[in-house]
Amino acid sequence: MMADPVPDTSSEVDTQAVLRRIFGVEYTPPQPPPKTIETEADWLTATKLDALLTFLQPRVTRRKPLLLGVAGCRRIWHLVSDVRLQKLIEVAEQFADEEATKKDLRRAAKAVSDPHGGEWNGACYSAVTALADFVDAHPMGPANIVTKYAPLALCKQDESILSDGSRAIIEAEKSALAALTRDIFGNPFRPAAVDPSWLTSDVVALAEGIYQDKAFDRMPILADALQDAGCDNDDVLNHCRSEGPHVRGCWVVDLLTGRT
Repeated sequence: MMADPVPDTSSEVDTQAVLRRIFGVEYTPPQPPPKTIETEADWLTATKLDALLTFLQPRVTRRKPLLLGVAGCRRIWHLVSDVRLQKLIEVAEQFADEEATKKDLRRAAKAVSDPHGGEWNGACYSAVTALADFVDAHPMGPANIVTKYAPLALCKQDESILSDGSRAIIEAEKSALAALTRDIFGNPFRPAAVDPSWLTSDVVALAEGIYQDKAFDRMPILADALQDAGCDNDDVLNHCRSEGPHVRGCWVVDLLTGRT
């Protein structure tokens, strides 16, 4: 029995040599995003939403995960044509800030208990109703469910039959939700503390106005006011001047307005 021939590798392409010739530097393959969060670098670079949410699970109270769920639903607002679902999103946001009661939330949820009375996008319906259905189960409940179904709602397809194009849309949306997660929760590896000297009347008024009006285009103005008040915290100032995204629950605005 003849032995298998040894493959001739003399003509194989030296990929590194080609890349060095093109780019003039050694090629370093991109590193996959972390599947778990163990370091600050993991937290700052992770695009895998599940890794972020799993890390946060034992570290949160109810308000911020609910606001993340609300933010996720607002990203699919254009699909939420049923006014009852829109109302549920608004009441959940009010409930997060103790401006609505649990009874109000349950009433809004009961109004959409018959989805076929209005629109029917299963993933959209599942995302929005999670704001009420999972609020008592676990602090991360609404965030976990919304961030699963809201990206699916953009495709209007069953998860088991997604096309490659739909999967790309879902991954892009989950990456956007990961950015929102960092906007709301900040950096757990380097939590910021507010210096009372920063809390001038201008800073407090600006921060509260941004929160109430959802006027996040004013964040750079807030950074200027903070600097005028003596703030030299790069994390705070850079976040204010970043392009965002910023949503209700933003960690800097919460820090300055005393919300947790």
